[in-house]
Amino acid sequence: MISSLTKSRKFGYMGIWGYPHSCIQMVKIKATEIITMRYVRGSLEAFLDGKRTLNWIKGTIGKSGVLYHKGMLKDIFDGLRRYSGLTRYQSILKECQKEGWLES
Repeated sequence: MISSLTKSRKFGYMGIWGYPHSCIQMVKIKATEIITMRYVRGSLEAFLDGKRTLNWIKGTIGKSGVLYHKGMLKDIFDGLRRYSGLTRYQSILKECQKEGWLES
């Protein structure tokens, strides 16, 4: 028969979900910078593909938090150079420069 002392030690070792602590694995959380960068990049691609409007992408960029990370918007535009021949790319680039989000 198991004593109550042994039961309490076993429960303490098992953790709150009933699994031994050695089985619990930590979940890796992505940095907010990576999440923000992917969000803005995907939004810009949607705009460049003609799925969204200029006002929509300007609002998305302004509210996304990308402007709080110095140089991130420039890095995103640099990664989308394959679109540089499109008038949509040129229009959003000019708008971002006009707003002061990018250097000329």
